[in-house]
Amino acid sequence: MTAPDTLPARAGSRRLLLTGLAAAAVAGGLQAVTPAPVAEAAPSATDPVLHLLRRATFGPTRELFAEVTKSGTSAWLEAQLAPATVPDAEMDAFAKRFPRLSWRHWEVRENIGYGWEVMDDYLRLHTARHIWSRRQLLEVVADFWTDHLVVPAPEGDVQAFVHTWHRDVIRKHALGRYADMLKAAVRHPALLAVLDNASSTRQSPNENHGRELLELHTVGVGSYTEADVRQAALALTGLSIDNESLLYEYKPQRRHVGTLKLLGWTSANSRAEDGEKVALSLMDHLARHPRTAERIARKLAVRFVSDAPSATLVSDLAATYLKNDTSIAPVLRRLFASAEFTASVGKKTRRPYEDVIATFRILGHRPDAEGSTSLGDIRWVAKQMGHVPGGWSAPDGYPDVATAWQSASSTLHRWNMHLHAASGWSFKTMRQPDLTTWIPTTLPANHAALVRLVADKLLLTRLTTTQRDAVCTFLERRPTDPVKPGDAAITWRYGQLVAVLLDSTSHTIR
Repeated sequence: MTAPDTLPARAGSRRLLLTGLAAAAVAGGLQAVTPAPVAEAAPSATDPVLHLLRRATFGPTRELFAEVTKSGTSAWLEAQLAPATVPDAEMDAFAKRFPRLSWRHWEVRENIGYGWEVMDDYLRLHTARHIWSRRQLLEVVADFWTDHLVVPAPEGDVQAFVHTWHRDVIRKHALGRYADMLKAAVRHPALLAVLDNASSTRQSPNENHGRELLELHTVGVGSYTEADVRQAALALTGLSIDNESLLYEYKPQRRHVGTLKLLGWTSANSRAEDGEKVALSLMDHLARHPRTAERIARKLAVRFVSDAPSATLVSDLAATYLKNDTSIAPVLRRLFASAEFTASVGKKTRRPYEDVIATFRILGHRPDAEGSTSLGDIRWVAKQMGHVPGGWSAPDGYPDVATAWQSASSTLHRWNMHLHAASGWSFKTMRQPDLTTWIPTTLPANHAALVRLVADKLLLTRLTTTQRDAVCTFLERRPTDPVKPGDAAITWRYGQLVAVLLDSTSHTIR
């Protein structure tokens, strides 16, 4: 049958594929990867299991969807909030591929200098956990904190510290008390180096750490004065790094002594020897400040609910945070149980790196048989999109709203990534799935049925008829055209079919 003139030209090249994809989107409403909330949820898109997994993981998989459907969302969430109870043998074994991650800071410097290789080892393991760990909520929440307490990587001064920063500060306290995380952060060499506190002294206090502590880590802009910044900087003097071991060291000879006052906290601060206790007292106070509670609550709501959460929800989460002594797990439990979360389907969009990880999760790629080459490749691709863990050099972290990621360049990079992953053109050291096994021996009756079958596997939700027909148009077939052995849609264009579905908002919504 000759295709009508209104159908897009055959997409024999990536350029024509993108042209066809755009035509399909315009013709039928299958929106491309422009990061914006979906206007109309497809049938079953509001499934509570699917909604939770889109937000509380780096992307649902068919196996996980079936598991949570069977166990129930409450049981799964409770287990995720206690990650030590979730077996993760595959990731535990995979982590053994990176023995240098057990090195202490001085061993890194002694063995390889600045430590780029150790930092790269950690970032590869970091990516692997996002794709394959069973402790998905821990991974998502840890990622949230890396945009709150920011240590850029690569950063020449801190490369040797990145692996312990994530291990001892971010991951250790991700679901615990923020007060504990903040106290660990201000004593970790990574943050002390990045924010110049390691060189701050009573004679020449550096205000960088004090300013970021108030502006970004706790109470936020508008809640403090320049005098408060000065007081915070003085309170942090003495918290430094040992030059030999590169570990945290409190140096009383650098400590400012004298009364300190800011934001309702006061300390006589009369002895240099007690300066570390004074600094930690300030962290406890700031972590429990109502404005800090509000900021943490709002940022969690933006991450997990919508780009503009209601004041009512933020207030409720902040109260939960304070009631539970800054513990994060109760806040998340309250958030996921809220009516606003339930009603927020389609109100969050995956950022570029999240799209990459979700793509590999749903396609079913498995780790390299040995080594970790593919994980470096994934990070390189994400870097081209402008969103890779550790790649944000400013101290405020990557933005987490859709408007920040609306660009033609980002969209094209996503499209290309989807096609390469679906077609097996890149990431070849990974163990790649055979996606053609999704097609049964008895072929679907027509192209509409084929598209529905693949979409159900890939998106875990049913396309609208308009979306389905748009994909058929892209394939240069009518929905009623029969599928025959050797048809393009199940041979040389099959990867394009998978990719165009990944380009839809049914995949890109978080």
